[in-house]
Amino acid sequence: MKIHLLAERPPPMIARSLAQFERRFRYPLGPERFFRIHHGEDYSRFFRAMGKGASFIAEREGNILGTIGVARRALALPDGSMKQVVYIGDAKVAPENRGGKVLWRLLQAVQTWAVQRANAAYSAVMEGTPIVPARYTGRLGIEPFAKLAEVVILRISAKKSFVPVQKDWEIDAATGRSLYRKLTQDSARCIGGKPDMRSLAPPQWLASPNRQAVGLLEDTRQAKRLLEAPRPFSCALGGESWEMNVSHLSHYAWLEEECGIALLRQALARSTKRGFDAMFTAASFAAAEAIESRLGAEEVIRACAGIYGAGLDAGMIWNLNTSEI
Repeated sequence: MKIHLLAERPPPMIARSLAQFERRFRYPLGPERFFRIHHGEDYSRFFRAMGKGASFIAEREGNILGTIGVARRALALPDGSMKQVVYIGDAKVAPENRGGKVLWRLLQAVQTWAVQRANAAYSAVMEGTPIVPARYTGRLGIEPFAKLAEVVILRISAKKSFVPVQKDWEIDAATGRSLYRKLTQDSARCIGGKPDMRSLAPPQWLASPNRQAVGLLEDTRQAKRLLEAPRPFSCALGGESWEMNVSHLSHYAWLEEECGIALLRQALARSTKRGFDAMFTAASFAAAEAIESRLGAEEVIRACAGIYGAGLDAGMIWNLNTSEI
């Protein structure tokens, strides 16, 4: 078995092998719904869009046995300090190789890479995923991960929009990033990244006219596409599926609920105009309740994600971007 570091677009043969490998995995999206992921021909692009990123690939005689993705990021903390962290995701091991050495070899390679670049790490895992980081870390020299927080992932229908697009809600990227840092100063949140590297549609920063709410409308179709199947069984076997045509409202924060909901509606109006069927965003449990109440629960599908990590305090409020999970 060989472990390869993939930090750029792979040769076509490896890209095809990775695509076939990905078809074997499914993930929960609320009750009775599942999706799978396709990273396209440039497998590590999704992680490189977050920071200094790469994918580790376990391979034997041309067969892909497992993968893990990493990205070094700047994490702003509630006390005003910054910490270099490594985001870890896309941990997959072929079913016939689970319980063997594949995962441990991948984790050891990740740890060697990570300790040279940061002193903390985190991962986001959708609720319902059978194996979470706390179960497979803390052994064989791998730093143990603990559960740090939970956030709510919302999938909101964008097929109907009842508000007009207002141009005065659109702001430039520098203003958007500055406002996001201001409105999230009491939470842990990652700073930086290259949304235009992952988004096929031009990313658009939005803010309420009184600057009490902010968000970035984007998608991930250049780096990761989500595919939904009509039945979990067919999804697991790589059977019939179709692309979930979704946008993401990332960097979403508000101080006033009214402004936060109004910004969400502006993002939905733009998503509808761009031809998206739905929009993903992440929220705290309290914010999710407010969104469901104001938009109507029939328009919203709710799922939860757990944040696991090492070298970070538990109990912090997190602002997470669905475009980076």
